[in-house]
Amino acid sequence: MTMTNFTGLGLVHRDIARGLSSNPSFRDGATIDASGELAAWIGTVWHPSRPASFNIKKVHFRCGTVTFDASSVVQISLQDVSATAGPPFAPDGTPDQTASMTSFTANDWNVTGDLSANRTVNQGDRLCVVAEYTTFVGTNALSFSSLNWLTGTGSMPENTALGGVMLINTTGSWISSDNGAYGGVIYFECDDGSLAFLQPARPFSAVTTVSVGNAAAIRRAGLYFTPPVDMKIEMLGLWMGLPNGCDGSLILYDTDGSTALVTRAVDNDSVIQASTQRMHEIWFEPITLQGGSAYRFAFVPSTATTGTVSYADVPSAAVMDGLPLGSAAHWTQHDGTNWTQTTTRRPFISIGVSALDDGAGGGTTSSFYIGA
Repeated sequence: MTMTNFTGLGLVHRDIARGLSSNPSFRDGATIDASGELAAWIGTVWHPSRPASFNIKKVHFRCGTVTFDASSVVQISLQDVSATAGPPFAPDGTPDQTASMTSFTANDWNVTGDLSANRTVNQGDRLCVVAEYTTFVGTNALSFSSLNWLTGTGSMPENTALGGVMLINTTGSWISSDNGAYGGVIYFECDDGSLAFLQPARPFSAVTTVSVGNAAAIRRAGLYFTPPVDMKIEMLGLWMGLPNGCDGSLILYDTDGSTALVTRAVDNDSVIQASTQRMHEIWFEPITLQGGSAYRFAFVPSTATTGTVSYADVPSAAVMDGLPLGSAAHWTQHDGTNWTQTTTRRPFISIGVSALDDGAGGGTTSSFYIGA
């Protein structure tokens, strides 16, 4: 085995674009409340097993606020991306596979029944999911969740230029919801029970923060991760808030959960803005991590004044595989005595990989996804 360095900066991933000015949160990204109105999700279809093709059977999506008359019917359809209607990109207007829904749960996940037919897609195909009333009765205001994990309203984020955002059509033409600054919360169920994702994926059930302090119930919190192969990393980061009086360290722990491989102080007086959530990154001399071994990277406060660490929950551990690092990376916290892990929870992170095992000498092939 030989570690081979990347030229230049290496592979760098950040969960949240640096332009974000507040903590990630849900919003009612697209609301349809009149007959003829439509909402849509658009993006690139991706399956964690990376097959050449697979069959979509159901659509899972999160709703925000819901007012819905039981006599109304909403059709969820899969459509091609129009080759002529944009920009912005838009569905082609032809429902190919459909499912009808007559009830929705607010602020939670909803799932269609089986589509009228399975949709066979190739890995990397672009796809639209469209919601529209086929029967509109009474008063309806059906909102679909989006997530402000990208950047502020007013510009199309760089990592959504080819998809991952919501669209809304209330006047006869499609527009990107909030100028594309907010991404849809959606994923697919395949006919074999596996899951596929509309990238960039944001399949979150909840997005919130936890308080961390040296006298609090949680004394340390962050990322538990297992590299698939031997690698060197030179940067790690957590999305955190440090109010006045909150200081501490960001620590990369060895596999025993107690030996510090890297320690960097984080001080409230050296942050750009107190209390506001930001990505706090530390850079260091490259550290070699062993493939198949679990490490922890955590915020460790030195004060009773608590800071916050942001995280997102997903509906099942399988859904984690739609995210960078997949189910091999999830939440960890320490109560002053023991570490505990939550496999359906993920802190928002940064990671920089400087070198990978060149594979010489045989061994199994593993995948390592760094992306938005």
